[in-house]
Amino acid sequence: GELEREARELRDAYIAECNARVAYFEDRFRTAEREARETMGGGRELQAGWFLAGLELMEAAGRGAELVQRLETKLSENDKYYRTSKNKRDSQALGSIAGKFRTIGGLRLVLTRALEEIVKSRDDVLKGVKGLLHDPTDEEVERCGNCGDCKANLFKKGETCMHCKVQMQIDLYKNRLYRHTAAREKSSARGEGQKARAY
Repeated sequence: GELEREARELRDAYIAECNARVAYFEDRFRTAEREARETMGGGRELQAGWFLAGLELMEAAGRGAELVQRLETKLSENDKYYRTSKNKRDSQALGSIAGKFRTIGGLRLVLTRALEEIVKSRDDVLKGVKGLLHDPTDEEVERCGNCGDCKANLFKKGETCMHCKVQMQIDLYKNRLYRHTAAREKSSARGEGQKARAY
């Protein structure tokens, strides 16, 4: 009847608008991804450890111990800030790496592992975002409508939707990139583990 026709028209208009938005953001994502890969060479420089040459130069110049001492001092100063932080979660998450190395070799290992974690997080984010670039199934639509994370303020208690799962990956990547500076800045952005809200 008339009511069904109007419902279909509303649904079609809504889907058309959503598809246009998806196409727009997909184009932006692919452009950003291409530029990032061109800039970083696909991450090879990051994984190769561009800092190794600098550490080797400091060591060859006989200044390795001095560098380690200065880094330990600076990191210890940061630790004092985090220990006095009112946000215990930030204080724990941004814990010290000062005690994880005593030599240039130890510092090299710590930095290499940290960069490997960043590269893995970035790849997980790219994979997750690419996984959203398709027409959703009925099951995915239902899961998004009942998500206990982003729809919590609507009293939904369903399984976490794929958008929130990808957002968690983005939060983890962001926190690994900026773990020693983000806590100092007040931001309205959603933090790792923090609930989203549906509007």
